[in-house]
Amino acid sequence: MPVLTDRELAVLGLMGHGCTATQAAVLLGLSPHTVTGYKRSIFAKLGVRSQSHAVSRAIALGLFDGANRGLAPTRTGHGHLTVVHGPAGSCLSDVTGTLRLHGQAFVLAPTPELGAGLRWSPPTDGRLVTVLVDPDHTAWQLPQRLHAPAVVVHSATPDLATTVTAVLRGAHAILGHADVHGDLCPVLALALYGYHTLSPASVRLMASVVPTLMSPQAPLNPHLTGREREILLSAALGHTVLQTARSLGIAVKTVENIQTRLFRKLGTRNRSEALLAAHRGGLL
Repeated sequence: MPVLTDRELAVLGLMGHGCTATQAAVLLGLSPHTVTGYKRSIFAKLGVRSQSHAVSRAIALGLFDGANRGLAPTRTGHGHLTVVHGPAGSCLSDVTGTLRLHGQAFVLAPTPELGAGLRWSPPTDGRLVTVLVDPDHTAWQLPQRLHAPAVVVHSATPDLATTVTAVLRGAHAILGHADVHGDLCPVLALALYGYHTLSPASVRLMASVVPTLMSPQAPLNPHLTGREREILLSAALGHTVLQTARSLGIAVKTVENIQTRLFRKLGTRNRSEALLAAHRGGLL
């Protein structure tokens, strides 16, 4: 039997669920060129010429039974890999526990940058989808780098600003902690098909701003100062007033004063309304 290194086994496992060289590179913290090199080595050791032949040969050799080396038997019927990221806690535990209960393959990414710290569950032969638990602004790097849809799970009931921010950042679905056990896996499947879903609580929040969105208004084209634009962008990234003040090196009171002026220019009353108005007006 050919002897594959741990890195080659990891690349082989990702090949087994259809990852491209670029996706495998992101997941393993390598360059696509390096992953391509590992694939050539795998092909040579297995005596094959294509990725599908390599996976077939590896299955015949029992290489996908080596769970202690990061690989495990493929389970059919779950045609995607879920990449999970979030802070440790009961919500993250329930997400991963639900995926295990339903036999869903997943990778737990300790940081949005991915790399060698990944913890594996059984791989499958499908596409990628991400689950972000209580995401901060850095967590959105993960679905962007993987070019994968994002499902957001909140451990606490989100407010309107948090919900709108997730939608504007491209979330395909928003769930509450209580929805995880019953709804997570169906929602993941819908996200892979391009559908967008919201929990009932999120729908109620979004519905509260629909009248404002539907009412006829003059085109939004206010003149914003550079500082006002910086504060608007910081709000779009999900920063609090305190985080905005720290990132810009100014006082919290200064941020609040400029933010009030920004609201007046946009004709809004708070951050969530300002974000929606700015998005509609092409300012974000």
